[in-house]
Amino acid sequence: MNDLIEIYRATETVVSGRPRYEFNKICPTSGVIDLLSGGVSLKTMKMVEDSTHILICGVVDIQIGDYVTCNQNNKRVYEVVFVDNPMNRNHHLEVELKFLPDKEIEEE
Repeated sequence: MNDLIEIYRATETVVSGRPRYEFNKICPTSGVIDLLSGGVSLKTMKMVEDSTHILICGVVDIQIGDYVTCNQNNKRVYEVVFVDNPMNRNHHLEVELKFLPDKEIEEE
């Protein structure tokens, strides 16, 4: 079962000497996000989910540092850590993701 995956790229602008990030939707695609490893740990006196996932999708414009959401739960934001095009066959991409528990994407 493929889910709707949305890819965002942050652009930085400086306003009053402070960086401001805007998230622009790059392209929607379909794919599957699956857990690779992770768990729940205690960090700075609160429970935090620390996990890595893999996204398997068609060949799209996705880069390290982009952000990904899935229509199953738009509150979950993932950061792209690594992009692999297996054997350079342009059949599909395997994208390693890191879950960002405190991240929210506000579209402009």
